[in-house]
Amino acid sequence: MAAVDCLAQCIALEAPDQLPVFCHSERFDAAYCNLYYRTYCSDVRTLVDCLVYANERFGWDWVWVHLDDVLELESFGILTSEEEDEPRRVLRPLPLEPGVLSRLRPEKVLEAERLDVLLRGLTGLRATFGDTRVVCGRLSGPLTLVNLLFGPEATQAAVANNAPVLRGALDLAVEINIELAEAQAAAGCHALWIDDRMACSDLLSPGAYENLLLGPTARLLTAVRSLDVWSFLHTAENSLSALKVHAATGPDVLSIGSSLPMSQAHAALGKQVALMGNLDPIVLLTKAWPSQLAAYVDNLVRYMKQGGMVLATAGPIPCEARGPNLHTMVDTARKIWEIVAGK
Repeated sequence: MAAVDCLAQCIALEAPDQLPVFCHSERFDAAYCNLYYRTYCSDVRTLVDCLVYANERFGWDWVWVHLDDVLELESFGILTSEEEDEPRRVLRPLPLEPGVLSRLRPEKVLEAERLDVLLRGLTGLRATFGDTRVVCGRLSGPLTLVNLLFGPEATQAAVANNAPVLRGALDLAVEINIELAEAQAAAGCHALWIDDRMACSDLLSPGAYENLLLGPTARLLTAVRSLDVWSFLHTAENSLSALKVHAATGPDVLSIGSSLPMSQAHAALGKQVALMGNLDPIVLLTKAWPSQLAAYVDNLVRYMKQGGMVLATAGPIPCEARGPNLHTMVDTARKIWEIVAGK
């Protein structure tokens, strides 16, 4: 059965015919193909060839195109870095002021310099893999996008003071994301990875999340669903109480942090939403021995036979990750799933 069909079974909270195995390997993939990251992010053919090669070598059930966190920012006049082998980052955000908000137009995101690389990359990957892999694009969640646009200091001050300008900024972030989601859906993606790490409970209490973000995030996820695209919401969350609030936004799959046992998350939320995770990308793919990783994956996969779960890293892996460990992750998952699920 195709990976897309197996993911649909997971989202329906069923045990899939084959357990989907996802790995946030983009930076690793570029290094594995001996590419500077700037080269990888700048040329569509290079990007597609790289991801196809790495995916076929390691056998993940998705192909994920993220590029960097600032892709959509540059068209709004934000200065970003230009390092040769690092993802771009914000150097100078915009002032978080009503006058600035009033001048920003969400559709401006479609003029982003490298948007064509993302969109044509998704189209090329969908043409190559069809439904045999889940082709996944990306968005920054509402609060994370506000942090990127206006800087963390201004955003945190606005949160602390409950400043009215913050709600306007969040509305703007949702509208930008909807424009970007529509473009990626048209390009052929099956799903969108929606990263809102700045909304985790280390930075925002569950009560504040419910008051400030529940509405905007739910609106974004509803818009994504209307495009017939799945949403993977990631807040890197390790607090079960916070995760319950995040689940109320209505994602198709909720990605959990590496420190929260999957069994606890599933016991609390497994009848409500599919879960994704939660293999530590640093400890297990970069530092652990393959035998240690195999034991971890063995235990996790045996639990996942209950259904409604996707085996995945809990976030991006570094380019220093060990190739044998990535093979071990996939090979062990396939072997144990065959034993415990008989599919």
